[in-house]
Amino acid sequence: MATDYVVIAASLILSTCCWWFILRSNDGPLLKVFFAIIAAVPFLGPFVYLFTHGLTSPRPAQDRKHHAPERQSAFLRHWNEREHIYLGCASFVFWTLAVVAYWMNDWRPGAIREAMFNLGFRTDVDVIFFSLLVGAVLTFGAALRAKVIFVRKLREASNFLLQPTGQTRPAAE
Repeated sequence: MATDYVVIAASLILSTCCWWFILRSNDGPLLKVFFAIIAAVPFLGPFVYLFTHGLTSPRPAQDRKHHAPERQSAFLRHWNEREHIYLGCASFVFWTLAVVAYWMNDWRPGAIREAMFNLGFRTDVDVIFFSLLVGAVLTFGAALRAKVIFVRKLREASNFLLQPTGQTRPAAE
């Protein structure tokens, strides 16, 4: 019984922190209301908000000019605006695989089976779903690897085509 109150108190503290970040953010009023509603969902809401929005909010322009420019991380340097589309597509594939797994198992989760060494339980649809998921991940990885090789070959070809022919560089003095 006491653990219930601890969980409720922790959820309330996290929601309050999220609301503080939401009020300080530069988002529009409708987004602030939307984020506040998400953060108000007990226990799960603050985690969803922090996962999607993060702890940092952009500083106003007048504060930014007095500070040194922030260095961009290697992760953000390679992140582009299309990455969000890729993540949305990955989520769509994930849910589609879950629906296909249930469809393949006649819309039932199947029998509940105990794992070896008492490590937990699984159902028949879990095995189908994870098999489909592993297949999708391997296919995506192969496609990504092919894209990297293709881009590298394209870059090599463009460097080869852009090199001057028959001209010599002047010697450095």
